[in-house]
Amino acid sequence: MNAEQGSRSAEAEDVSAELSKRWSEPQKVHKSAICIVPPEELWGPIQDIRRVHDKHYKRWMPHINLIYPFWVDEGDNFQVAAERAVAKLSSIQPFQLSLKAFNYFQHNRSCTMWLDPTDATAQLQTLQAALQEAFPKCTELSTISDSFKPHLSVGQWRNKRETEEGMRAFGDTWPGLEFTLKEVFLISRADFDDPFHKRSAIPLGAEVGASPKLLWTPATSASGTGTDSTNKSNGTGTRNGSGPRNAHGAEDPTSSREQVGSEPSTSGQADLVWNFAYGANVNKHKLEVVRRITPVDSVPGRLAGYRLAFNHRGAMGNVVESPGDACHGLLHQVTREQFNRLREMENGYSAVDVDVEPYDGRGSIRAVVFCSRPEELIQDGLPPSTRYLNLIKSGAKEWGLHPNYVAWLDSLPAVDAQARGPEYWRSPAGLKLPPSQYSRRGGRGRSQRGHHRNREAFVRTGSGRVSAQQSTASQ
Repeated sequence: MNAEQGSRSAEAEDVSAELSKRWSEPQKVHKSAICIVPPEELWGPIQDIRRVHDKHYKRWMPHINLIYPFWVDEGDNFQVAAERAVAKLSSIQPFQLSLKAFNYFQHNRSCTMWLDPTDATAQLQTLQAALQEAFPKCTELSTISDSFKPHLSVGQWRNKRETEEGMRAFGDTWPGLEFTLKEVFLISRADFDDPFHKRSAIPLGAEVGASPKLLWTPATSASGTGTDSTNKSNGTGTRNGSGPRNAHGAEDPTSSREQVGSEPSTSGQADLVWNFAYGANVNKHKLEVVRRITPVDSVPGRLAGYRLAFNHRGAMGNVVESPGDACHGLLHQVTREQFNRLREMENGYSAVDVDVEPYDGRGSIRAVVFCSRPEELIQDGLPPSTRYLNLIKSGAKEWGLHPNYVAWLDSLPAVDAQARGPEYWRSPAGLKLPPSQYSRRGGRGRSQRGHHRNREAFVRTGSGRVSAQQSTASQ
């Protein structure tokens, strides 16, 4: 470090220290981050993979997280954070970043493939360490393993073998991407399923006292958060707030945007979420033993204006709006970590905020319910599998749901799971449903029945590009 850089670094430390004195650390949330975002002109090959394989494709732009979770985006939190980050990064000069190779993380039941910025790992670790010094309570990404591991995720696979097959196939035609890293971004999302947006650009090597570039300001709703209908696209081909909406606040099924649900309701407790269960999760054994989720609290409840339907792929449960009807189920209060696990299991559903009336009379509870995504819907009226319906009936009786509701469940027809025909995997219009990338339903890793089990098969197309062909056994 030369004398000029040393002087700038000392000035930056003074600015950072002064900002820290004037500000107490806000709450951290998984709706904000500081990250690297490649230039948009380089997104094409990345998005070609993510569009097929990454379950987070519609919420995240291509990115390398540096700090996550991060401060809640409310009040002037982000302005303070941006000023602090600019000061801290003033001594770090722009550098070249290459994305030439693939790597992967192996988890208990899946693998995540990512682009490896190997040539710049040390510089990225220095960059992340500087940000962590500026935000000392945001240490999650450096404490997960021995050190911070920079990566740009491109998708999830079921096992090591399929992941390595994908790496070989993609690697054969991967063009290699390179750019000069000149800035990092503060990003946030307003609601739980909303896409992230760039809020501020933080330059590297800026003069001490330089201002961050403001990219977008969210509109403010009654709840203190919101999104502006003129927001820029998050890179997935959608615009927040645009397009016709369905009854749940989602864009029309013809839109590529996934259904929007609000931040999980916490009833004033930041780490707890109320979830309204109406299907297999009303069964205590299924939830606590099989899925290994033990709620903090559970109480029977009534969701007015909705009915239970078996119009999800395979005749699994769903709730649909139906004035005058009510769906009965269980309000489970769970930790945020447990809720995130539930979301992973319920991968064909979107989280939607609803008001549920608990049986115990404590007053309406704002909860999250899982509603089927449009691409998962089949014709209504097909009988569910006997096993699945029995799980619901057993749980309803165990928890003492309303006798009339239990009697209605007892009156429903059911079929053996193996007897379900092709109509159980076709849209209401008779079209074959797109393959489900993740068919796992329970906590033990059992996939759905073999006759619609998906398998990734990587093939080379005539143009020489690699695509992922879903080969599905006879449906």
